[in-house]
This record gives sequence, structure tokens and C-alpha cells, in this order.
Amino acid sequence: YFILSFLYDWASANDVPLSDVAFNTKVVSLTSPGLPPEHGIYLDGLELRRAGWDTVKGLMYPTSASAPPFPLPPLLLIPYNKQEQGSSTTSLPQMTVSRIDCPVVTRGEDFISTFVLPSSHALNQWTHLKPSLLVT
Repeated sequence: YFILSFLYDWASANDVPLSDVAFNTKVVSLTSPGLPPEHGIYLDGLELRRAGWDTVKGLMYPTSASAPPFPLPPLLLIPYNKQEQGSSTTSLPQMTVSRIDCPVVTRGEDFISTFVLPSSHALNQWTHLKPSLLVT
């Protein structure tokens, strides 16, 4: 519930209704803790379900529904006010990508948030898989 606390704190500090706050997400390759980001937070320990992560291309790819969860590299979460700006795509690789909504859930399937991750696969390839992020 750290994610929700961070959203609440950011919304309060920026005088923004909580319902208007969203995250831009960027998967990063951190090998050791460094300086905190100027804006946002790093989040580690998520697992992709029904998807894998290509660390070279920086893109999500489909797996089978029965595949084991795939450890996701750390994420940089940058909050923004949905009413003031759209979700930025500047952090996405410079190629044709789909933006896939991935619910973030606990092991007990409690919904926490939704993060958007890039994929080079078309949206229709994700419809039956319904990828999600598991908080470990």
C-alpha cells in the first residue's frame, strides 16, 4: 500500500484530487541503490503475470497464461495530474509500441493501481492474456 500512500501524499502536496493523479511508468535498470529520483519513486519487487520483459528492447512480451510470474526490473513512477497533462510517451522506445494497461494486485488479488507498460505486440494480442503486475 506504499503506492497508494505515495499517491495520496503527492496529491495533497500538489492540491490535486486523488482521482486526478496517475503515474507515468518507466522500467529502469538499477543494479544498486543510488540517489533518489528528482521526481517520483523507484519501485522494485513486482512480477509480471502472463507476460515477460525484454530488458534489451525495454518492452513487455506475451507469454502463456500458465507461465510462472516474470520478475520485472525496477520501475520509476512519476506522478502527474491527469487534468493538466496527458501521459507522456517520451520514456518509451522510439518504435511502434502499444501501451498496455496492467493492473497492480496483491497476492490476495486486491487491486492497488494500474500501470501502463510498453509492448511491441498489438493490443489485440493482449486481450485474452490480461497481463497484470503482482506485488511480491
